[in-house]
Formats: sequence, C-alpha cells, structure tokens
Amino acid sequence: MYAQDNEYLFMLTPDISIKNIFHQETGSRSFQQLLTYFEHGRYLFFLNELQLWKTRNPYRYTNEIAWLEGYALLQVDRTQEAKDILLSLTNSSNIEIQQRALYDLAGMHFRENKIPEALKYLQIIQNTPPSSIHEAALVQMIIILLQQKNYSKAQTEINRFNSLYSSSAYINELYYLLAFRHLLDGNVKKAEEYSLAITQTKENILVQRLLAEIALQKKEYLKAIQYFQLLTTNNNRFRDEAHYKLALIYKLQKDYDSAEQNLKILIDYFPYSGYQERAKAELASVYTLLKKYNEALNYYRYESAYKGERKAKALLKITELYFLKGDTPSTLRAAQRVQKEFPYSSYANEALYWIGRAYMQDKKFQKSIDIFNSYLIREPVSSQKDEISIFLGHAYANINNQTEARRHFQSIVRNSTNSILKQNALLGLGRSYSVDNQPRRALEYFDRIWKTWPDSGIGDQALYLSGVVRYNLRQNKEAINNLSRLTNQYPDSAFKNEALLVLAKLQFKTENFDQVKDIASLTSIQDKEMLSELKELLARSEFRLGNFENALTNFRDAAKLTKNSQRLTALLLAEASAFRNLGRHKEAVKLYEKYLNSLDEKKDIAQLQDLFWSEIILSYIEAKEYNKAQETLNYFSANFPGSQYLGEIYFKLADERFTQKDYKKAVLLYRSVRETGNDKNLYSEALLREAWSLSFSDELSAESLFQEFLAAYPNHPAVPEVLIKIAELQDIKGNNLAAQRFREELVDRFGSSLEAEKARIFLAARFDKNDSEETYKKAASQYSDKKLKAKILQRLADKLELEKQDLKMLSILMEIHELRDADLGADAALKAGKLYMIMGDGKKALPIFVSIVTDYDQKHIPDALLGIIESYLLMNDFVSAQKIAIRIFEQYPNSKQARRASVLLAQADA
Repeated sequence: MYAQDNEYLFMLTPDISIKNIFHQETGSRSFQQLLTYFEHGRYLFFLNELQLWKTRNPYRYTNEIAWLEGYALLQVDRTQEAKDILLSLTNSSNIEIQQRALYDLAGMHFRENKIPEALKYLQIIQNTPPSSIHEAALVQMIIILLQQKNYSKAQTEINRFNSLYSSSAYINELYYLLAFRHLLDGNVKKAEEYSLAITQTKENILVQRLLAEIALQKKEYLKAIQYFQLLTTNNNRFRDEAHYKLALIYKLQKDYDSAEQNLKILIDYFPYSGYQERAKAELASVYTLLKKYNEALNYYRYESAYKGERKAKALLKITELYFLKGDTPSTLRAAQRVQKEFPYSSYANEALYWIGRAYMQDKKFQKSIDIFNSYLIREPVSSQKDEISIFLGHAYANINNQTEARRHFQSIVRNSTNSILKQNALLGLGRSYSVDNQPRRALEYFDRIWKTWPDSGIGDQALYLSGVVRYNLRQNKEAINNLSRLTNQYPDSAFKNEALLVLAKLQFKTENFDQVKDIASLTSIQDKEMLSELKELLARSEFRLGNFENALTNFRDAAKLTKNSQRLTALLLAEASAFRNLGRHKEAVKLYEKYLNSLDEKKDIAQLQDLFWSEIILSYIEAKEYNKAQETLNYFSANFPGSQYLGEIYFKLADERFTQKDYKKAVLLYRSVRETGNDKNLYSEALLREAWSLSFSDELSAESLFQEFLAAYPNHPAVPEVLIKIAELQDIKGNNLAAQRFREELVDRFGSSLEAEKARIFLAARFDKNDSEETYKKAASQYSDKKLKAKILQRLADKLELEKQDLKMLSILMEIHELRDADLGADAALKAGKLYMIMGDGKKALPIFVSIVTDYDQKHIPDALLGIIESYLLMNDFVSAQKIAIRIFEQYPNSKQARRASVLLAQADA
C-alpha cells in the first residue's frame, strides 16, 4: 500500500546520435554503412564490419570511432573489451568523447554493483566543462548518494546542480527523490522539510504526492484521503495511482462503497493504467466483502475467458463464490468444469476439494468422503501405490471386515496341506492382527514362519515384518536383531532394502542421526516409495542437526517420489517447517495453503485442517506479517473455536506484540490464551505475561494479576521475578514498607537467585534517582561479585547520562570496563569509545576498541572493529582504517558493520 523504492535506476542516457559526434561528411560509403548499423542498434553487425574497415583504414581509426566501438561492445556484453577501449579514451583531447567514455564506464560499474568505482568516474566528469553528459552524470551521482543514504552530500550536490543547471527539468525531480528517499526510510520529518523545497519551485503535484504518502505513512488516513483526492482532480501523472490508493484506504477503513467507487473510476477512465489489473482484482475482492457475489462472479467469468493458469484460478474462484452463496448445484457444475478443462492437475484436485465441501454443506457426508478418496485415483500410481490406494478405499467401506478375513486365513491354516499356502495364511493372519492393532498376536505368526521354515520363500518377509512389529512395540534390541538377521541370512532378499529402511528409522528414533546418513549413503533403493521414506528420514536427520538447506532438498525429493497422500501431507508440513527455519515464510505459507485445499479424508478434515491453518498463522507471525496473521486468526477462531492450537497461536502473537511494546494488544491476546483454557502450562505463562504487559500502563491491575499468579503457582520458577516486580510496583505507589516486605520474602525463600541479589542491593542501599553518586559507589563496593558491581555502576552511568554529566559518566563506564564483565563490560567500553569519538579524540578511543577485540566475546568484535576504523579515520590514518575494513569484509561479509565500513571508507576517499 505504501510507496515502493522504485525510483532509482541508472536511467539517464545522454544523446548518442551520430550527428553530435561526427560533424563532417566522412566521404566513405563503407563508413556510412557502419554508422547506419550503429544508429539502428545493430551492434553485432557494426562490430563485425568495423573490424574489416579497420584493416583497410588503420590510420583513420580516431577516438570518436573508438568510442563507438566501446559503446557497441558494452551493448553486446563484451565488457572487458569495452572497458579497455573506454579507459584509453578517458584522456582524450576531445572533451565530449572523454565525458562519454567516463559516463559509460560509470554505468558499466553501476550495473556490476561496483558503486564506489561508478562514483569515481562520475566525479571525474564533474571536473570537466558543463554539458548534457556532465548534467546527467551529476544527477546520477546524486541518485547514488541517495541510495547510500548520504543525504548531506546529496544535498550539497543538489545545490551545486541548481547553480549550474537552474533551468534543468531534473531539479524538481531531485528534490522529490530526496524527500521520497527519506520517506521510504521512515523519516517523515525530513520528507516534510524537503517537500518545502519543491514548494518553492512551484511543483505542487509533486508536493501533493509527497504529502499524501507522508500522511499514509503516518496512518493519518483522513489527511491521506484529502491529498489523494486533490491528485484525482488535476490532470497529472498520479491520477490513476491516487484512485487506487484511495480505494485501498477505504477498504482498510471498511468503507467498501467508496472503495468500489474509486476502483470503478480507475477501471473506466484509465484503461491504459498500470493499475488496471490490480484494480479489477481489488474490485472483485470488494464485491465479495460487500457480498455482491454476482458482481464478483462477472469479473471472474471475464477472467475465465483467458487460458492456462489464469483461467484455472478464475474458475476455482467462481466455484468458491457459488459455495459462499450456498448454491450447491452451481458449485458442483463449476468444479466439474475445472476437472474437465484441467484434468490431472492441482486445480482439478482443488476442484474436488470444493465438491467435497459442497456435499458437506449439503450434509451428504458419505458422498463427501467418496469424493475426497477419489483424489487418489487422479494421481499416476505405481503398483504398490495401487494396492495402498485400494486398501485405503476399502478401509472406509469395510472397516469391520478383519474378522471375516481372519476366518478365511484360519481355515487355510487348519485345512491346507500346502506349506506355501499355510505360510501365506499365517502371514495373512499376522498382517491382519497387526492391522487390527494386536501386535503381540501378529508376532506369534511371523515368528512361527521364520523359525519353522527358515529357508522358505517368505522367511525373509516374516523376519522383516517381525522386526517392524517389534519396532512399533519399541522392542528396539529385538527389532535390530531380526532385521540384522534378515540382511545377513538373506543378502538377496527383496525385503533387504525395506529392512535397512526400518533400521534407519530405529537409528533416527534413538537420535543416531549420523548413522541414518550412513545408511542412506550405502543403500541403493530403487522403489520410489521406499526411497521417499529414506529421503524423509535423511531430511529429518539433517533438520535435527540444523542443516536446514540439506533438509529442504531431501524433503522435496521425498515428496516428489511418494504417491501416498498422508505421507505427502507430512512431508510438506516438514518442508514448510524447513522453509520457516530458513526465514522463507512466504514459501511455507504457499505449501500450507496448497495442501489445505487437497485434504482427502474425513479424518484429515477433522484433525489436520485446523493444524494447517494454525501453521499458516504461525508462519505469518514469524515473518512479522501481523495483519495477515490477525486476519487469518479471526477466521480460524471463528471456524475452529475448540482447536487445540488456538491457545498456542494467541500466545505466540501476544509474545510478538509484547516484543514490539504494543502492550495493549498483548494484554488482550494473553487474556484470549487464558480464555481458551486448553493448556494449563500456557495458562500460567499467559497469566504471568498479561501481568507484565499491564505493568506498563495499569500498575494496579498488574499487581492484582501478579498476586493471583503467586496464589495459583507458588512454586513456579518465575516467582522470584514476580516478587521483585511487585516490590517495584509498591515503590511506585510509595508503599516502601510493603516493598521491603516482598524483598525480604524474596531473600528468605530464594536466597541464591539473581533476583534475591537485586533485592539485597535495595535492602542494603535504598537509593533512588535523587541519591548521590557516592551512594551508588558505596552500594557497589559492598559486593565482590563483578557482575553485580558492574550492574550497580551501570545504573549510576545511566543516571549520569540522564543528568548529561558526560565526563563523569565516561569515568564510570571505564570502571565498568575494567571489571571485564562479559556483557556489561563490553557495552560500557563500546559506549566509552563512542563518547571519545564524539569528543573528536580518536587516540583515546582506539585502545578501548582494541581491548574489546582482545578481551571480550566474539559477538562484540564486529562493532569494536568498526570503532577502530572510525578512530583511525579521526586520526586521518586512512591506510590503517582500510586494513581493519578488509578484516571486517573477510570475517563478517554482508553484515551491517561491513556495509557501514564500506560507507565510511567511501566517504573518506571522496
């Protein structure tokens, strides 16, 4: 909804017309042909012909022609050759050619993301006489400075540009970009200041555009509406965007009628706008929110006239809209159309989902089950998959037929004289009891086979199944024995790979993840389903080891190989989890949404649908897309009010709000956790954190909740923390005696805790903000523990900072630094070093930063190295600063310190 950073491209191309370079007739027809190729952009032809021309006319190859060749080489990506030629022209006596070569070199380096080199060439152009290229180079240099957030230098260059090219068409745009850049950085105040510069140049349209975006950024929606409405009344380049932004604001404010009106204007009166497609999609969304399903259907019917994916999505949306209308026959017809036009696709599967939903809406549950099961038929399947599919199909139809199956098997065991048939019957009985959840009875039959007929054709299979059942019974040692006997006694067994797979499962269960990797590397499984399971085990092992990229690759491979819908669901959940651990939350959400619409069984719908929704919400929270999370949570809580995951989601979102210091929302969410009441552990934590959240705004209510927590959970690990917080709340109210009582209770009950040490400090030295520096130092001197001493001194430093006694604070910070506490000492040293730099004393700052590198943990080193660079630069020692910067680039690439070091060196170099 807000402005995007799309304003900055290497976009200014000075005129390359031949007439500006060659002012006289050349007299050569072959050369005229060369120029024609160049002017028409046929650079390959130009370069080929130029080589022939150069061999015939070696003495007529001038700097002007050399520039043409260099420029053409750049256009065909022969960068190195172009660079060699253009560099040779930077000292040309022809100023225009020199400027063009420098500008082309700058553009080449910019496209290669070598910004300092690009700036260098642009700066050289500034030392040449004014021209159109000089103007373009200065504008581009300003744009790069804005990208680098070097606003002061950018402002200086804009002022210089204004003095050189006061009538230039770019001046207003530069002020606009400067203001817009600050706006994108969230610096609304600066944006407002620079908008005044545009006002002075009487570019009111740009001012209105900026003010509208500023209001939108500040969430002053009424102001934003006013400015955007002004933009819609004038004939300017922002009119279509203004209508679109107005629609989004109205939609956000749930004024759907106004949103509809603006979208209609945009669609009807701006047919060539880049916002057309988005506007139509938004209008359909608004119609759906207004429950104008017929109007929304009209849009999606129009979309369905296209082909391919766009058509499929439109048809599915039509199906959904009919479902929302409660029109089951139309829902079925629309879904069947998807199946007909996109057979054997994910869209067809989604259509099946809507058919199932429609039958459920119509309370035809058996039909719904049948439809979801038919998903299996739509998949290309292996022979093993066919069997699994047939089994799954009959599992619902014949769920109580195991007794009948066992009756037939028993008759064979009793009556048949054929040992092979008897063995198969015993095997069938074992399978039947195993399926019927009677594993010990199943073991009787499996063990009877391999012990009685060890050399039979199914002895290996019986051994394998016996190992599997023992695996399920957690008889790990016996399972390993059986499976190992199989691999040794039947080296060519068809079940050898399956046995190895179960062994891998056993290793995974016992957390021997490296053993799983070894089995996977040694096993050559051809069966796709088995290979899929092994890949899954390997993926889960990599996941547990923290190798998320490897885990993601193996989860994907496993999902591609399997045809089992239940395993596929589990794999995709795991794949999504790997995405989330890698911070790729959007991809995780896409997976959840895709398979939420393809759940294929009644059991899935009952047990997995709320799980998928909960994972989607958690992904949004982890990605910090809180609005989407809240919107989805509203749907989830309305449709799954008794879900076991609801409390966890409320708790996670509440924690995020708490971290953002949005305590009001955090309080409501923690309270929602308690109201769900489906997890006692979450209830206690939610009660505690609700109290913490309230303590920032409503001390009385917070104290009441803390007291409730103490009464309900007297042995909770957080009790010391709660006692000291209640004491602090009593201090705020002025109840010193009550505060003292709680601290004494804390010391008595939890004498060894850190909170008790804090309480002892208060009891030993009851100082406040009005106490003297000596009071703090006296309290610190009472403790031999360096950490506690450092904490008291840190409080004194904070007090001195508030009182703006910088020199005294600096002295205290150095005392803390001398204690060498792992965290407080490093923080104090960094702060002291920065104070010296503010004072302009790099010599005193330098040894402090060096001591941080040598005396403290790794995590503090990047900031300390950056401080060393700044100290050297203050001392005008650029070479030493550059050496330290190289160390940062090598040890901490892509860090914020590396980026800052690059900026500092570039500024110093400039």
